[in-house]
Amino acid sequence: MSGAAAIVEAARATLALNIYPVPILPGTKRPPMTAWQNLRLGLDDLEQHFSDGYGLGWQLGITPRPIADVDLDCPEALAVVPHIEGPKTQRVAGHRSNPGSHHFFELPDECGTAKFQDPLRAKSDGKKMVVELRGKGCQTVVPPSTHPETGERYEWTRSGNFGKTTYPDLLRWASKVAAAALLTRYWNARVSVRREFVEAVIRAADPDDLGEVGANVTNCYHRVDGDKKSYGRSTLEELLGENGKLVVATAAGWLEIRSERESKKKRETCAEIELESFAEVKMEKVAWLWPGKIALGKLNLFVGNPEQGKSLVSLDAAARVTFGASWPDGTPGSPAETLIVSCEDDPNDTVAPRLSTPPRRCPACTASRRSK
Repeated sequence: MSGAAAIVEAARATLALNIYPVPILPGTKRPPMTAWQNLRLGLDDLEQHFSDGYGLGWQLGITPRPIADVDLDCPEALAVVPHIEGPKTQRVAGHRSNPGSHHFFELPDECGTAKFQDPLRAKSDGKKMVVELRGKGCQTVVPPSTHPETGERYEWTRSGNFGKTTYPDLLRWASKVAAAALLTRYWNARVSVRREFVEAVIRAADPDDLGEVGANVTNCYHRVDGDKKSYGRSTLEELLGENGKLVVATAAGWLEIRSERESKKKRETCAEIELESFAEVKMEKVAWLWPGKIALGKLNLFVGNPEQGKSLVSLDAAARVTFGASWPDGTPGSPAETLIVSCEDDPNDTVAPRLSTPPRRCPACTASRRSK
C-alpha cells in the first residue's frame, strides 16, 4: 500500500473511532489551513484532503469522542513515567527515536490543554516542553505519518483500547510525571547523596502519595514517616544546584504543594477579606482605552483557539497605544507607555518584529524579562 493510500486508510479508521481526522502538511506537524479546528471531514472528503505526502492528525478533546493526548516531550518524562502511579491506557504511539511518547485517553467530556514547561529553557531550543496534556484546540500527528525532523514513521506502540479516566485525574498524573521529569533533569549531585535526594523528594511530596513510594525507597519512607533525619525543600533546592529554587518552585506549583511560608501568606490573605454592602457602593462609568472593546483599569482577556492571532492582536494594540495611533474602527488614540509581559515568546525574534510592521521602533513599549 502506497504512502498516500495508507494515510487515507488510517483516516478512515480514525472516523470509525468517532475521531475527526485532520491533514498535516508534508515536512511539518501542522495542518495546511488556519481554521482546522472547525474542520469536520467525512468519508467522501478523505481522498481530497490526504493527497500524496500529507500526514494524519487527530483532533483532540472534542465530541463525539473526547480524546486527550499526554505528550511526554523529553527523555526524562519517558524515563519516569513507568514509575508514576496514574491512569493506564493501551493506546500509545511514538517513533523509533522517541517510542511511546504519546499516551491517548478517552474522557467523558470535552477537555482543555495543560503545558508543563521548563522555566530554564528557551522556547527556541526545542527542549522547553516537559509534558503537554493536549485537549480541545490541539491536534496530534499519528501513525502512519512521518516525523518531519527524523524522517521516522510514527508507529503504534500499543494499539488497544483507550484508557478511560477523568480530566482532573489525568491532569494530576501529568503533573506528577512533569514534576519528576523536571527534578530528574536538573539532578546533578554526587552519587553519595542519592539517598538525601530521595528523602528530599519524599519530604516535598504530597503526604497522600507517600504510600505509593516503591520498595526501593521503603526504608527511606519509614525514616521520614518517623520524623528521623531527612531533608526538606531547602536541601532539595541546594542539591539541584544554582537554579534549584526555581526548579523546585516550578515542580511544587505543578503538584499544588505550598511551602509553610506560602501557606501562611495564603491564610493571611484570606483573613483580609472584607464584606461591603452594595447600598454603600459608589457607581461609576466604565473608562475605555478603545470604546466598547478594551476597558481601562480592568482585566481584558483575548480568548480563542491556538494559532488564531491572539498574541498578534495584543501586540498590535500595544503598538497603537505607544504611538497614539487610531484603532481599527477609526477611533482616535492617545499615546501612552505599555508593558509587555511574555512567558513564551522571545522579545528579540518574536515580539519586537511583530511590533514593527512596517519596521520602526516602539520606544514606549517595555519588554518584561524573567530575572535569572
